[in-house]
Amino acid sequence: MAALTNANDQKDPVSAIAVEAVAVAEAAGTTAESATAAAAAPARPAMVLLGEATSPFTRKVRIVAMELGIDASRIELVLPDPMSILPVVPANAVSDMANPLGKVPALLPTPTSPRSDAIYGSQVIAQHLDAAALADGGTEAVILTAYETLLRPEERRWDAWIEGQLSKAWRALAALEERVVAGDVVSGSGDDYGDDGPLDLGTIATGCFIGYFEFRLPHLIAWRDKHPALAAWYAKIQERRSFVATAPTTAGAAPAAQ
Repeated sequence: MAALTNANDQKDPVSAIAVEAVAVAEAAGTTAESATAAAAAPARPAMVLLGEATSPFTRKVRIVAMELGIDASRIELVLPDPMSILPVVPANAVSDMANPLGKVPALLPTPTSPRSDAIYGSQVIAQHLDAAALADGGTEAVILTAYETLLRPEERRWDAWIEGQLSKAWRALAALEERVVAGDVVSGSGDDYGDDGPLDLGTIATGCFIGYFEFRLPHLIAWRDKHPALAAWYAKIQERRSFVATAPTTAGAAPAAQ
C-alpha cells in the first residue's frame, strides 16, 4: 500500500468554508445562520466498522483512517454478534456474518448496507480507505480553489494559496494514475463498469473527484494528456448511469458559484 498522507492538511477548512458558504447561501436565498450551522455541523457516520476495539486488526484499520485524515465520526465502530466470531459458528448466526470466515474487522460502506456488501480483511479495508481519502483530499483542494476564485473579489485572492491547493489536486491525480497503471486504483468490477457491476466508495470518490476537477477547472483539461491511464479509466466510469444522471452542471450550482 502506498505511504499514507493526510488528506486534510489545510488549516481549519471548516471555518474557511463556513465564511464562503454564507455568501453562497445568501445568493441562494437561505440565511447566513443556517449556512454557517450546516458547514459546522458534525459529520454523520458514513461507514460502519464491525470489530472489537481490542482486536489488533480492527485497531490497524482505525489508525489508518486517522492517519489518512478521515474524521473519527465518519466511521462508527460496532461490535459484531459474538456468536458470529466463535471458532464454531452456530447455524443460526451464519446469516448475520459480514465476513464468511467469521473474522473481524469488516467494513460496511454505508450504515444501511447489507452484510453481503461488507469489505473484510484489514489490509483490503485499509486500501479501500486510502483510495477514498486520496480522492476526497483532491476534491477538497478543488473546492477550496473554486471558493477562492469564484467567490472572492479578484483583489483579495491569494495566488500562492490557490497554487498550493492546485498542487494537491495535481498530486492526487498523479497518485491515482500510478494506481491505475498498477491495477489497484480501486476495487469493484475491474475494467467492466456497466450499470450492473458493483462499485465501492473508492471508485465513486475517484470518479466524483475527476468530474468536479473538470467541471470547476475546465482550462486544465490537459490533465488527461499527463495521466492517460486515469483518463481512460474515467472515460469508462463516467458512462455509468449513476454518473451520467448526477454529472455536475451550472444549472445545479448556487447562483454565486455558477
